[in-house]
Amino acid sequence: MKIVRGLSQQIVNKFSNLLRGYLKPNTETEIKCILCNDRLEIMIQGGEITRKEYNGTISEIHQCTNCGHIQFYPLPKSELLSHYYSSNNFYDATKLGADFFHNQWFDENYLSQALFIESLNSLKRENFHGGTEEPILYDYACGYGGLIAKTSQLGFNSRGSDLDEVCITYCKSKGLSASLGGIELLAKEKDLDIITCYHALEHFLNPQEFIDVAISALRSNGLLFLALPNGGYYPAQKDFFGKFDWCFFPEHLHYFTPNSIQNILIKNNFEVISMKSNSVAETQLDWFQKCSVGSNCDISIIDMDEFYKFHDTNLSSRDLRVIAQKK
Repeated sequence: MKIVRGLSQQIVNKFSNLLRGYLKPNTETEIKCILCNDRLEIMIQGGEITRKEYNGTISEIHQCTNCGHIQFYPLPKSELLSHYYSSNNFYDATKLGADFFHNQWFDENYLSQALFIESLNSLKRENFHGGTEEPILYDYACGYGGLIAKTSQLGFNSRGSDLDEVCITYCKSKGLSASLGGIELLAKEKDLDIITCYHALEHFLNPQEFIDVAISALRSNGLLFLALPNGGYYPAQKDFFGKFDWCFFPEHLHYFTPNSIQNILIKNNFEVISMKSNSVAETQLDWFQKCSVGSNCDISIIDMDEFYKFHDTNLSSRDLRVIAQKK
């Protein structure tokens, strides 16, 4: 009996050790943050781990112990990403069609795009002789070209590029200046006034590569304007990334927090001149009603403008906007 109990205890101990090794990073082969090269740790929220799978590759949400950056680890191989973006999995997600995505930039009901354009207009007025100049704008990962078309109407000298041949074919059918290719095209640019990257940096395997090329392509005092899913989004932090509707793999690989994006930009000779988050009046309220804080609350008594303003001001809303200037 003693031998059986001893063996049982050995099995339990062995299983516990295996489980601990699975749930926590192996300190002997420490894994590193893609942004600052410090240590990543698996995020365990309420005892849960956000784990995603695509085509046999399993990845989990980690957070950097230094800069707070949130990312999937392991990152997928480039071959797996090529498979994803050329497959029905990706095109099913964009089945609304090219016109739909292009025209969002011309419809003020799409607040995320409208706020982005409003900020670009402000930059034009403040930095280019009251808006009378035509700043050269390069939209990296331009998609169906809506931002190029809209800013061209507003007096920008706009062009861009994308890796997706379908997108570039559509852009050319609209008479837009858009080229098929990736980082190698941006690397050929010099003296750009503004580089925009609207909800694309979170898709890249190596965001540092984009930052390196952007700083080289901009003129002195040139501007970089990013829109990103916010890793500091309060419902995602409170209610688990696994339930966050922008947490999907292998498309979104990174969740930049206000601290992590500021850290990488400052480190690369940018000055952050504006950082905001935007609720754009969506799932903040849904989350509030479902969570324990708000479940018994009569939402009719809430001042909704102040509710959204609070989250936006404290950079805890979903849509993070960052404007940085090359030093």
